[in-house]
Amino acid sequence: MPSQAGATRADASEAVVQRILDALVEVSSLDHDRIVRSLLGVIKASLRTNYYQVDANGAPKPYFSLLLDPKAMPELPAPRPMFEIWVYSPRVEGVHLRFGKVAHGSLRWSDRREDFRTEVLGLVKAQMVKNSVIVPTGSGGGFFAKNLPDPAVDRDAWLAEGKGAYQWFISGLIDLTDNRVGDAIVPPVDVVRHDADDSYLVVAADKGTATFSDIANAKAQEYQLLAR
Repeated sequence: MPSQAGATRADASEAVVQRILDALVEVSSLDHDRIVRSLLGVIKASLRTNYYQVDANGAPKPYFSLLLDPKAMPELPAPRPMFEIWVYSPRVEGVHLRFGKVAHGSLRWSDRREDFRTEVLGLVKAQMVKNSVIVPTGSGGGFFAKNLPDPAVDRDAWLAEGKGAYQWFISGLIDLTDNRVGDAIVPPVDVVRHDADDSYLVVAADKGTATFSDIANAKAQEYQLLAR
């Protein structure tokens, strides 16, 4: 928890990891052993989470976001980004991939529920080749809105729900991103950082989000963020 002292938190985490490793001795299936070790690897590769943040009313946030170090996850196929953020809720699910500290990219509204990460990864790989002379590397994100009404019945309701899902997705990304105030880096509230300062976030428009720039700007103002 963010309220724990660093040394206490590290000792408690190491004790839990050791208990899991000790318990794996009793696992007879190699597949089960590999699955548990993979899940443990994801947990150990987690750099930040908004889990302990609350909203303006002191209630838990309706979405969960997690910043990962993909290079610390042995089961993840190549190419592995430098950073990966997952945002999850019953309303929306999304991912943001960034292959370097400074990267160019955009966010799209995906219609591929089961493999939107594959879609985003493919776009970022193409972007890295196309824009190699402009910026050091590529970045990109995508979200899938889970509760969309039928646009053939009510297109306004469909668009409104898409915008609402996008707002939650953007909020989940900003929750984990450092702010820059003057020359100082200000970490997010109630977030334990297992990585270095990082105030860079890419939210340019892509397919389905071309008219959403004002929404992203409004969210940045809500969080009192500088443009970046």
